[in-house]
Amino acid sequence: MKRFLLSFWALLSMFFVGAQDTTAVQLSVGQKRINKDEVAITITAKPVKPGVSLYALQKSPNDAVFSQVNFDSSLTSYLKGGISEKGNIQSRIDSTLSLNVAFVTDSVQWVQTLKIAETDTVLVKGTVAYMFNVGEEYPSVEKEFRLVIMPGEGKGAKQPLQPADLTARANPWYGYF
Repeated sequence: MKRFLLSFWALLSMFFVGAQDTTAVQLSVGQKRINKDEVAITITAKPVKPGVSLYALQKSPNDAVFSQVNFDSSLTSYLKGGISEKGNIQSRIDSTLSLNVAFVTDSVQWVQTLKIAETDTVLVKGTVAYMFNVGEEYPSVEKEFRLVIMPGEGKGAKQPLQPADLTARANPWYGYF
């Protein structure tokens, strides 16, 4: 019972402790045309503070701490397959949570392929909700991103967004106007 309460408290506290810490992980979003009908959206996440463990994407329902990439529901028909995760994914038993966790300490790329013809224009919107561990804290951060895929654009060139284009979800009306 004591172990359960400790795990429950750690899970509960990770949603409140350091919820606004956006400086420990750097995000960038880019696009690359794969062929005439597909575009790859790449989100790169990199811990920039020493001792930060960025949690990997959720692999199973039993994962208690994880990161997520969610695309706007208007893109459902464009999504091709699931999100792939590229990086040096490590795992360990977290002593506070008493659970096996998957994480990176350097960088990770999350890649989603979209079916977008090179003659189409599409607004791509989504959110990155990531969790990380630093010391005894388990902060979570959610950031929105958006980019426009233009006709004929990309042709193999990656076009990363500047960090200012990743907007913390502070304004509930963001994206509606």
